[in-house]
Amino acid sequence: NSIFFVWLGAILAALLCYFRWKNTVNDRAATAISNTHLYATLKIVCRLSVITAFYAVVVLLPLYSAFSIVYGTQTYTYAYIVAAVFLSGVVPFALNWCLWVVFLFLLAFAVKMMSLSQVGRASQRKTTTIITLDWQSILFIFVPYLVFNCLVVGGANAAYVYVAVYKGGSLLLVMQTLLSVFKIVWGRWALPYVLTLLTQQKQYGRVQVITNILVHVLNNIVIPCLIVAGVSPNCFYYALVTAPSVDSIAVNAECVDVDSVTNQCIQYNYTYVPTSYKPPFTYNFQCSASLITYYAPAFVSMCIVSTFVTPMVQCLCMWLYMHSTAYPFWHRLFDRILPRVMKPVDLSAGISERGYLNSGGFLTSLIGTIALMLTFGVIFPPLCVALAVSVLVSVYVFRVNVQRFINSATGQQREKIVEMVHAECQNIESLQILGHSWWVLVTVSCWFYTLFLFDTLGDAVGFGRAYWVLIVVPLMPIVLYGVYVGLCKYFIVTFGEDTKNISEQDGCDEMIAEVEIQSVNVVQNVVHNVIVENNS
Repeated sequence: NSIFFVWLGAILAALLCYFRWKNTVNDRAATAISNTHLYATLKIVCRLSVITAFYAVVVLLPLYSAFSIVYGTQTYTYAYIVAAVFLSGVVPFALNWCLWVVFLFLLAFAVKMMSLSQVGRASQRKTTTIITLDWQSILFIFVPYLVFNCLVVGGANAAYVYVAVYKGGSLLLVMQTLLSVFKIVWGRWALPYVLTLLTQQKQYGRVQVITNILVHVLNNIVIPCLIVAGVSPNCFYYALVTAPSVDSIAVNAECVDVDSVTNQCIQYNYTYVPTSYKPPFTYNFQCSASLITYYAPAFVSMCIVSTFVTPMVQCLCMWLYMHSTAYPFWHRLFDRILPRVMKPVDLSAGISERGYLNSGGFLTSLIGTIALMLTFGVIFPPLCVALAVSVLVSVYVFRVNVQRFINSATGQQREKIVEMVHAECQNIESLQILGHSWWVLVTVSCWFYTLFLFDTLGDAVGFGRAYWVLIVVPLMPIVLYGVYVGLCKYFIVTFGEDTKNISEQDGCDEMIAEVEIQSVNVVQNVVHNVIVENNS
């Protein structure tokens, strides 16, 4: 619980500094890029995080508390009384299943509607560059990248779970902090550097974006689940490793002398026979609870690092970078650490093809955080709130860095920077990335819920009457997608061809061209106004 109190205290401190920090930001310079794909998607991601956190706190948290009192399997669960763990019964199984699946379905519609609402605001633009990717590139670039990532992340998670299971105490707190720092450093700096070395700074389009999303899902959801399942004794450890035998001594008493009067034995001869028993594997329906109890504190620590420590470290590195020109070694070191958007840009060297915002990496990290909210956050609502705050702060810091980057130039340089940033935010196709990746998140979430639902029902009715959960729940994404497509077609037929035209915007070349012309005019007018206002 101390980790949650630290997080709440940091939230209060951040709120006190928020308004003072905001007054130092010039919003006028960023008006020209507020109608791009990326900024429209960031608004949708922020709304999704707020909706998910609100649903988790208002609907799920009180329900879990009531379930823990009536259907709980433990007398004392401490902070996990507000989590969907340590439950047993048909009623909590049915309600949790309905609430989780319905929520995912409603969020899918919310993503669709919010994306359509942003179509008229965000200028639409098709990608003119066609990137070809052969199987050789996938085999020699992305497969080694995924394998190397899984080995490193799997080793780090295995060490953490081993300490959590067999050590505990102060060492566990240290490992939680180290794991949270590792996740931030590995995901934001180490992996992009490794991918840059493998791709030799070439761009591979959507394949690279999909790979990054897959890496986030693997690192934060799949690998922790597999490690806990293989290491924890409450899961399948003794199914993989033979359980230690139970040794005891059986005592055999034999009467050797009987009292002739009372006919009772007065002397015994004892024979000691050693026995050994190998217990078979028995699943105790507590594996899902182990997953939450081991990783919820680690993810809260990760939220603390991501929300508060990372922006502070970046600001400190930026200050040291500006004041370390007299020390070449430290200046080069901070130049490698700092994001490109936090460093002054030299337009005399030309515009970099790699871009300055790393908008693709930032968007995939946000999608990875949303995936955590839909899995671990839905099961444990306090963690969902912490993750939502992390998303909001990350988006705000990103916008502040972009605005500072634009304001670092004056005159005609600012006009070039605005056009450059606008093009980078526009060409990422972030709305399409969010739409395509959403059903991946729905699928992963349903698979994640399977173990929790199986444990809740199986503890009450047994494996023989609960095994169907392992088959039906993983197939729920297919059912949800079928219903989703059917309802979309129904609305198209009901509301006419206008809805169809909007939903099929990728094929509307004339509409896209018209919006692009309007977007260019808006950008030129805003840039002109910004320059005039600053010169005056």
